[in-house]
Amino acid sequence: MIYWIWLNTIDGLGPVMQRKLLNHFKNPKNIFDADEYEIMKVKNLGIIRAKEIKNTSLEKSKEILDKCEKNKIKILSIYDDLYPNQVKNIISSPTVLYYKGEIRKNIMGVGIVGSRRCTSYGKTIAIEAASYLAKNNITVISGMAKGIDGYAHTACLKAGGYTVAFLGSSPDVCYPKEHNILMESIIENGAVISEYPPETKALSKHFPKRNFLISSFSQKLLVVEAAQKSGALITAHFSSKINRKVFAVPNNIYQKTSSGTNNLILEGAKIYLNPEQLLEDEHILKSIKKFEDINQIKLKSENQNYKNNINSKLKNDDNFDLEKYSSKEKMIIESIKEGTKFISEIMNDTNLNEREILELISILELEGVVRSIPGGRWKIT
Repeated sequence: MIYWIWLNTIDGLGPVMQRKLLNHFKNPKNIFDADEYEIMKVKNLGIIRAKEIKNTSLEKSKEILDKCEKNKIKILSIYDDLYPNQVKNIISSPTVLYYKGEIRKNIMGVGIVGSRRCTSYGKTIAIEAASYLAKNNITVISGMAKGIDGYAHTACLKAGGYTVAFLGSSPDVCYPKEHNILMESIIENGAVISEYPPETKALSKHFPKRNFLISSFSQKLLVVEAAQKSGALITAHFSSKINRKVFAVPNNIYQKTSSGTNNLILEGAKIYLNPEQLLEDEHILKSIKKFEDINQIKLKSENQNYKNNINSKLKNDDNFDLEKYSSKEKMIIESIKEGTKFISEIMNDTNLNEREILELISILELEGVVRSIPGGRWKIT
């Protein structure tokens, strides 16, 4: 695992470029052993970047591996059978995940997200939906935040279900702190998963990536309550982009915590009226069965075609269509296309505030459009 950790911790080397390297060299050890001229053969990697990769050592990776063993943190690579193919085939998915607990083969489930300051109405819906899913052996996925997330995890556990929490910190750091008991219960009856190595604190810049993972591992997403600017809406945005079905709970048009969900419905999300809607599709029902017969055959078939799928996605990624992005995303892309930029420079070019840029640029980074480089600057990949 040390070479997987090494690949995953190279500064400025995101999942898209990691995939290109893996596609060329087959495994991370081969990348580590290659010389800079061989690394240069990978598309979009010049001599400077190749030297940076070659000059990184295993020291940091050894420290991380030691901390994982000390804190009983397990590591999941993208080549592992427990890493769902539906997530593997998203080009911006992390190549390495850290987790505590147990990951089961049918981990794909239904995401439940919403406001931290939820109403009793939202709480009731989250509890009802999570309990129903648990009783039907469907994984309940959320982010272990206060409010809707916490109620969804708790209700699932009380109903004897399996739940997964994706974190904005490492799996050995509890955030928020008051969810310590909940976190331990999730580890005992499910898993807490993160792309961040041990001893990583929860930072605001981590949460868009956490939200992306919630979307990726969710066959469907239920947004219970959400204000206009919230992490739940970012999660819904990701879900729509990767063709996951989004359900939103309608509510009082004058209620602040409902403005985001009502607008999701206006934009095309399915109106959520009862938990049975979360079981309607046949592929959901198949995904919750044990992977013994037909699912094992499907898994082998998908693994055989995996490299072809990745090659195809990479080709599409190299020539991204600007028209599919929102007006604000376009402004950021146009700004960075002129050359490497600091956030402050992007603010000057676009007249967007820092929070908007950080949220949107995190989404663009996950989609492989931009990447951060040393010094706090951003560039087009």
